[in-house]
Amino acid sequence: PVIMEASSNSMREAAACGLPVITSDIATNREFLDESHASLVDPLDIGQLRTEIERLADSPDLRNSMSKAALAKAQNSNITTRASRILEWLELI
Repeated sequence: PVIMEASSNSMREAAACGLPVITSDIATNREFLDESHASLVDPLDIGQLRTEIERLADSPDLRNSMSKAALAKAQNSNITTRASRILEWLELI
């Protein structure tokens, strides 16, 4: 987890590999991640981070459902889709 980082590629790469994500609950992470495939934690709360790691380690069904959701999210967030959204946003300006 980090305190501030703008749109880390590692989250997108993890999702593309079908991995659940545990990361910081900061605005830039919430732009891509949601509870279907990620656990967002206070980056300064080591206990909360540990709890989420243990929860995923102890819950194969949860890991499986989060993995499927991560893959679906990644498939809908490819470079073409992302570029289209940027172009749509630019047209609004």
